[in-house]
Amino acid sequence: MEITDHMQYKKHDKDLCKMLDGMFSFVLLDESVTPTIIIASRDPIGVTTLYQGWSSKHPGATYFSSELKALVDECDKIISFPPGHVYDSRDQSTTRYFQPTWWDGDAENDPLISTTSVDYTLLRETLEAAVRKRLMSEVPYGVLLSGGLDSSLIAAIAARETEKVAQAQYEARQRKLSGPGTPRMDDVTQQGMYNGFRSLFSH
Repeated sequence: MEITDHMQYKKHDKDLCKMLDGMFSFVLLDESVTPTIIIASRDPIGVTTLYQGWSSKHPGATYFSSELKALVDECDKIISFPPGHVYDSRDQSTTRYFQPTWWDGDAENDPLISTTSVDYTLLRETLEAAVRKRLMSEVPYGVLLSGGLDSSLIAAIAARETEKVAQAQYEARQRKLSGPGTPRMDDVTQQGMYNGFRSLFSH
């Protein structure tokens, strides 16, 4: 779980959840007021885990954990906290904060259904941006390639974007090493360094 911005919470309260972009789950404890406020939330898709539990031994208490095993010995009732929702201890409510315009898009005569032609350039750029965003990681990443069209496209974009990052890192490193008085590297050394950056960003 990541640390939620304290100032943003103070300004927006639980509406902060609508502003978050990414994969997350968190439990926020606000002890600056009495009684203490607990806000819990999970990302719209439910990529990260969050469980909520209750115990008959402690009526009125609500438990949260990112791992199920932390609750099984204490709670009589455990649920997977619903994605795209936020819990507020002030009224014990769990409400949906994720309400995209397309949520009910399959309804007949829905005015939100587009009648314009497909913009393939916008579609491609949006997909590329989505893949690029998910490559921003502090840990190694991989792609599950099924052989279908969708996973093949994503794998191809990820490989291309990874290559760009490796190239940028390599060029930045070269600039640092090519200052005044710095011996010029031979082609073999340069290629070895570039391959090293490629390896770093593709595992």
